[in-house]
Amino acid sequence: MPLLSNKKRPGSSDSLEAEVRELAASGDGESWVFIVPNRIAQRRMERDFLEAARGRTLPQLNILTLADLAGKLATTALPDFRVIGDGESAVLIELSIRELLQAHKLSFFEREAGDSLDAEDDRSNDRAFPIPRGTFELVVNTIRQLKESGVTTEDIQRDLIKSQAKGETTEVRRARDIVRIYEAYQNRLIEHRLMDTQGQMLLANVRYESTPPAGERNYIQQDFQKAFPKAAEIFISGFYYLEPPSIKLIARLAEIEGISIRIELEEDKNNRDLFAGLIDLEAKLLEHGFHTVKQSPKNGNPISDTIGRHLFRSNDAGSAAPQPAGRAIQYVEATDAANEVEEIARRIKLLSHSDADIRKDLSQIVVATPSSEAYTPLIEEIFRRHGIPVQIADR
Repeated sequence: MPLLSNKKRPGSSDSLEAEVRELAASGDGESWVFIVPNRIAQRRMERDFLEAARGRTLPQLNILTLADLAGKLATTALPDFRVIGDGESAVLIELSIRELLQAHKLSFFEREAGDSLDAEDDRSNDRAFPIPRGTFELVVNTIRQLKESGVTTEDIQRDLIKSQAKGETTEVRRARDIVRIYEAYQNRLIEHRLMDTQGQMLLANVRYESTPPAGERNYIQQDFQKAFPKAAEIFISGFYYLEPPSIKLIARLAEIEGISIRIELEEDKNNRDLFAGLIDLEAKLLEHGFHTVKQSPKNGNPISDTIGRHLFRSNDAGSAAPQPAGRAIQYVEATDAANEVEEIARRIKLLSHSDADIRKDLSQIVVATPSSEAYTPLIEEIFRRHGIPVQIADR
């Protein structure tokens, strides 16, 4: 489990979560910020910390997602801007599309000939919409994804210049309309002093790339110390992938004087088939100036250690299956993916019949696959046939 830091320092034998749990239990909730990948991890940590406190009152816990952190920094930097939700954001995008259509500035997203944009038009809601609803939702989601990925209108314009050399293709027309809608929407946000949640990371990174007036501290130091005046350490754990804007923000945080950052990555370098994303993430963080921390030996969990070493590892094929202590892990061979899923379904049914607790709550069972694209159709069909409810997520 590699540990990275912006400072060269010895590591402890505890996990970052265990270390912060002790701080919180002692009443220290202000000297640290703990960054987790999602709300599930955030709620779990808060619940575990409360249970560990055994009735003692805990301070406010700075357990945040990266989006929360970007939001706090952005609202600290721009206190007179109001944060809007997805609903209000969609309305502003719709207004931007209407305005561009009326000005005949869109060539790909056009209404059919004869369609009107007048409010008095007595058509159904779908027909009165500026573009087909399915197309509109696609545009909205595209703009949000672009913002979350840190892609600006200038980035798209640069790509457009290169693409136009190949001619006026459908892709060029679509991209040109997307960038016009994106620009119009962004102008509306600025005009009305608004910020959307997807754009907060982008706003923060743009601000921290600029240079403050002479004699002032850099902007990231100003904003972070206003938002977290007593914080001296930032802990980051649980991530298997980070978008480029998130890596950029973390690298900026490392520039803050007096702040120590430690990043815990749960990977086994001997199993690149499973941990390729984490190994690549570690390389990117090292490129941004982080250092590998030498850690004291830790007592691992034999089950999770074995899974980490061998799950989905292609070069284990044909070799003897390693056996951890006891029979906590069982190895079963199958001729192909379909037979794999059939065997999994059969074993789930056996567990369900033999264990009342599992039968009551099948969400206790997790099925991991090496490829969601290849296995999802098989799981949906085979589990349906066996009457097993399933929720599929690409994690």
